Amino acid sequence: MVTDNGTFKLVETSGVGGLYGDIKKAKMKLADGAGVRLKGTHCFAIPDLVGHIGAWGDAQGRPVLVPDFDDNQLPIRSSSDPAGEGFSGYMIEGLALYENANVPNVGTTSQTQVIVTRCEDILLFAGAPIPYVWPETYSTTLQAELGVRQYVAVVVKHGASAVSTITGTAFATSNFT
Repeated sequence: MVTDNGTFKLVETSGVGGLYGDIKKAKMKLADGAGVRLKGTHCFAIPDLVGHIGAWGDAQGRPVLVPDFDDNQLPIRSSSDPAGEGFSGYMIEGLALYENANVPNVGTTSQTQVIVTRCEDILLFAGAPIPYVWPETYSTTLQAELGVRQYVAVVVKHGASAVSTITGTAFATSNFT
């Protein structure tokens, strides 16, 4: 885990720091784990943060991040979403940056969590959807209850070494609204 309790900065004017520095540190935690050397490939953040850093400009008004060719981001592309699931079009510190509104906040100050990982090392097993009907569930209206359930299992091949998170007061959600 990388913690940044300063104020939000995209980059430092000299040296390593800001969001770019934190992402690089999280990426290096994947590569420097004891007995495991993983190359990070993906970064996940809430849409507010991705939009915030995507709109960032330098002193001359030029964008800091420019959209990149998506290179068919296969690890999280599904057949029902040919455009990709949340790929922002940005590459940051060599990682494909994805928007995901399901990344939970942490802490009492609603700190945004940024996740850096290697998706190839996270296995997802999903069974077939199972539809069900509970007839006459509501006796006053004689309406049936319909539903679908699906069994899912997630296995991280290298345990905690395959995922690194970034959080801290620098990433309070109020910074990005």
